[in-house]
Amino acid sequence: MKKHLFKVTMLSLAIVAIFVCSFYAEAVASDKTKKAASSDIIKVISPERSSEIDLDNETIKKYFAEYTRECSYDYFGKGDQYFMNDVKLELQPESGAEAEYYQVYLSQDKFFGEAEKYLTIKPEYTLQNLIPNRDYYWKVKVSYKNGEQSTSKVYKFTTKGSVRTITADGVSNSRDLGGAKTADGKTIKYGMIYRSANLDSITEKGKKQLRMLGIKTELDLRGDTLTKSPLGDDVKFINIKGAYNVGHFKGIEFGYDANNEYIGYFCDELRACADESNYPMIFHCAIGRDRTGTLAAYLQMLCGVPVNDIYRDFELSHLSVAGALDNSRGMYAPFDAMINYINAQPGSSLSDKAEKYAIRMGVSAEDIAAIRSILLEG
Repeated sequence: MKKHLFKVTMLSLAIVAIFVCSFYAEAVASDKTKKAASSDIIKVISPERSSEIDLDNETIKKYFAEYTRECSYDYFGKGDQYFMNDVKLELQPESGAEAEYYQVYLSQDKFFGEAEKYLTIKPEYTLQNLIPNRDYYWKVKVSYKNGEQSTSKVYKFTTKGSVRTITADGVSNSRDLGGAKTADGKTIKYGMIYRSANLDSITEKGKKQLRMLGIKTELDLRGDTLTKSPLGDDVKFINIKGAYNVGHFKGIEFGYDANNEYIGYFCDELRACADESNYPMIFHCAIGRDRTGTLAAYLQMLCGVPVNDIYRDFELSHLSVAGALDNSRGMYAPFDAMINYINAQPGSSLSDKAEKYAIRMGVSAEDIAAIRSILLEG
């Protein structure tokens, strides 16, 4: 009996010992994990954690702060002044192992559900064409020459800015129509529709920059003989003779107010913008100001963007090389004529007037509803 009790006691002690050792091992492992988590494989030089980065350059800040309907001529003909500030990620590997290359992951989702990935052999990477007023999360996977890999912690920065201008090598006067606020509190979505000057001189680097925006359709408003997009065969190409504002332009009547031919073309433009499968889309003419500005303004009117903001976007072209290419400083008259023409139509607001006039031109109410559904959020 005593021998049996001795065996039971010794077994119990063994079980307790195993439990204590297991608990101690888990505690040590947990402590090691905490220590590992308190350091990182890289030291971030810039941007600082949770910093706010202004994408507006000084000229753009001044333009948006001081805008009046004639202030843009202060910038006219002085070159490309509106490109956004880039964001440069700089880091320093903490490990003694020599790095072979770095994979930078960037996302607006802190869980990196839809992350963009960039490869670099230097401990730095310059980010372009970021969206203003967004939280961005990033991390780095380092691949070492000894074959090992390790991934950094997640870092965050926030952008702010007035306009998302687009850097595409060989292309001038390019920007996202997104970010514009409407009178009823909605916003035109970023990343859906872009305006620019022509893409004729786009470089391979520029093509890559635009393709990174996911563009599916190029809408060329010059109506010439081109049949394909320089962005690639997989980018849909639509070629339409774009309308210039209303009334006579340079002695020729090709506005969307009286000339049946150009009314038809303008309806085709709006129908292309009503097709969700065309998005993301870029549209342009030659210099990206007049035919392009006409379509941009009409889309903004339909969406309910205040008239002063519509003028400001139109005149922003004056800060680009292409937008001032013809040395024309008299573009207020035809643009004023277009705004005044729509304002004179029946309706309760500029948006309602633009909708009713578009329907009289031949665009369906369903197309207009589709444009608003595609472009607006909030």
